[in-house]
Amino acid sequence: MDFKGGSVITIPASSVSSISRVQSAVTATGDGQGAIVQHVGSGSSATWQVQTGKLDYSQGLKVQSELAKDLGVSQSKISVNFVGASWGSQISQKASRR
Repeated sequence: MDFKGGSVITIPASSVSSISRVQSAVTATGDGQGAIVQHVGSGSSATWQVQTGKLDYSQGLKVQSELAKDLGVSQSKISVNFVGASWGSQISQKASRR
C-alpha cells in the first residue's frame, strides 16, 4: 500500500501488544479513519507506526492525547509528525520489508 503523505503517529510497541488495539484506539479518535497501522522494528526499539491523512497541529495534539489515554501510554512517548508523499512512500517500503 502506498502512503501519499499525511501524518505519522509513532507509539512504542512495548506499551501496546496488538495491532487491533492500536487500530481501534486510532479509529476512536475520529481523525484516524482509514489509518494504516504497521509494526516497525524489533526488540526495545520496535514501534507501532500509524499513517493517517494530514492532521493539523491541534488535531495532532488531540489524537496524541486520546491515544495516550486509550492505550495507557505516556503522551510524551507518542509522536505525531507530518510527512510528504515521497518520504511516506519510503517509510511504507521499509516497513513492508521487515
